[in-house]
Amino acid sequence: GVGGKSTMPKDSASANAERNLVYGAAREAVAAKKGEAPIGSREADPHKLSQRLKQVEYGYNTLGYTNYLKAVPKQQRTAAQPRTPDRTKVMSKRAWEGLIRKWRRELHKWDPMELQGVKGDGGAAARARTGEDAAGEDAADGA
Repeated sequence: GVGGKSTMPKDSASANAERNLVYGAAREAVAAKKGEAPIGSREADPHKLSQRLKQVEYGYNTLGYTNYLKAVPKQQRTAAQPRTPDRTKVMSKRAWEGLIRKWRRELHKWDPMELQGVKGDGGAAARARTGEDAAGEDAADGA
């Protein structure tokens, strides 16, 4: 063949397998050069694991998670429903925090209805229930 390449056609399965070996090795070499862990490896840093566990347990300790567990048994969960992030998977801090943030937002959909109306309004719903108004709040700020 020209340039050392074989001119015989390969079957697609062996060509794909060879391509995966070559590109997989290249990806791992790039990851190693960047200081990243190989694909599929597990986090070994005990401090990082304990911090991640704290964040996961914080999510477990919510009304939304309790309601979710009661409503949807593990065997019946779909891919679209909240999944606890894998704290042992190697990833950057930013990637981990993004997964936790997404998971917690999804769990909020399972909060009791009386809590869902209060979120994100800066406490306006609570002030409305107690009878506070903006003028009283401004006067307190100015003092």
